[in-house]
Amino acid sequence: MAGKLSKNELECIQSSRLAKLEHQKRKLEEYYPRLLPQYAPEMTFSDLYQLDIDWKPTIQGKLLQIALIPLIWLFVLCVIVISPLMYCLEIWPYLKQKHQCKQAIKTLSQESTINSSDECNPEKTLDSLWNKYGLSTRHHDQESLELLKKWIEILYPKGTVELLAIDARVEAIQKAQIEANAGYYRGEPDAAHFYFVPPIDCVITEILERLPPYNDVEN
Repeated sequence: MAGKLSKNELECIQSSRLAKLEHQKRKLEEYYPRLLPQYAPEMTFSDLYQLDIDWKPTIQGKLLQIALIPLIWLFVLCVIVISPLMYCLEIWPYLKQKHQCKQAIKTLSQESTINSSDECNPEKTLDSLWNKYGLSTRHHDQESLELLKKWIEILYPKGTVELLAIDARVEAIQKAQIEANAGYYRGEPDAAHFYFVPPIDCVITEILERLPPYNDVEN
């Protein structure tokens, strides 16, 4: 039978849940500008009464212009009818994502710090806890960085974050990854395109050599 999570582990899980909640709330705010109409008709029926027609001098020309007026009305009608349909087609993917985002917010808001699927972390190492309760690649590097530093502050003695130079490590890894693909993005022929794991995962691997299991230290 699995043992209980420690107080510090529960605090880490709670901070991770709050970080995920804030991430979803920011995503939800980003969807609203995308839901504004993009296909407003440029002409309405009232505009037709204000048309300044440059009538042809000949009878035949005038008759032709008169014959074209119903076609103009038909064009305006098509624009008015099609515009809402185009708008609906454009925003449909965003509406689905918005709904999923709201569901995620509801779930995270109702979720307690611990649930039936939570078990103790027998390894008591930062990477094993992060792999189970940390942020995924769907989250921004800065969000993961802030949560990782918070976890280290919870699990290890004060000053560990500064001692490990977490921010500098992440910045160096990000810079190295960008430089490795610089040739590819400059369009250089035969330039390689490298795919990397998130910088946070690299940092966790690096600092594990200097971090003992967190149950062996006293905060």
